[in-house]
Amino acid sequence: MKTYCKHSRITEPAFVRESIERFLKGKRSRRDVNEFLSRHPDLDSLSRQIADEIGRGEYRFAPIRYFRRVEPISGKIRIIGRESIRHQIYDYVCGTALMPLFRAKVGRWQTASIPGRGIAAARRAIKQWAREPSSRVFVKLDVRKCYPSISREVLKRLLSRDVGDRRLLDLTFHLIDRYAGDDGLNIGSYLSQWLANYYLSYAYHFCEQHLSKERVNRRTGETATRRLVTHLLFYMDAIASQTAVGAINAFGGPFRLDGAYAAVVHHLPMQQFKLAEQQLLHALVQRVAPVVDPVEHPWDEQIGRRRVGKECRSRWSPY
Repeated sequence: MKTYCKHSRITEPAFVRESIERFLKGKRSRRDVNEFLSRHPDLDSLSRQIADEIGRGEYRFAPIRYFRRVEPISGKIRIIGRESIRHQIYDYVCGTALMPLFRAKVGRWQTASIPGRGIAAARRAIKQWAREPSSRVFVKLDVRKCYPSISREVLKRLLSRDVGDRRLLDLTFHLIDRYAGDDGLNIGSYLSQWLANYYLSYAYHFCEQHLSKERVNRRTGETATRRLVTHLLFYMDAIASQTAVGAINAFGGPFRLDGAYAAVVHHLPMQQFKLAEQQLLHALVQRVAPVVDPVEHPWDEQIGRRRVGKECRSRWSPY
């Protein structure tokens, strides 16, 4: 099985310095960043210090401070984690080193928090798909409490399989363990948004590759394979948006979408990480809610009358 990031450069001061510059891009005007830079004017010295800490496995940064944020439209209460500047630099060092893995695993139409994609790309794609004659039905599934519900045990198991650098894994696991509670990721973290997309990528690729059905022609005996959905898009938003975290938009005929829903629920990859995919897909299909306020989901306005659906609930459990 292919592994990624086998020879990371996280212990090299030059790599850490590049990550610091990537973190500082567009943030130098922030008050907390200015205060940090006034205390650490020599970024080369800071880079050497952080690289040395990573090499020794002794990471130094302040604990995360948490606060509640009430979304103005939905009224949902989110627990946001505010990391120290030094902690955020560690996030960028780790996230930059893991980027080859993220680029390989994250699907083409996973658009949230991905540079060059985002909500604008999702809107354009859905607008184009909605005009196709075959796209008559639109269904949206939400991941309920996506960030808090992510299993750290499963996430670490997936990373251990895919990442070939022990030192990078130690740093990643340490950052994950700094989040409050026994499970979940930190809403508001640069690293968390990439890890969440990576975690959801297993569901994305399952839906993309396995949502199909074989039909046998009774007269000729020929077998034809037909996709249950024609288009698929994941949008798992960051904290700046007022949308439910995690969404799948699927276009197809009504009977095919019923079959796709059943396939996601009942037919999961029976491989080494079966538990991860079962837990993940179970979370994905808990609620199908296509009727959504267009203010919360700006791309919904592109669907118009084509958007049809109904509330569905699953009794299936992975346990």
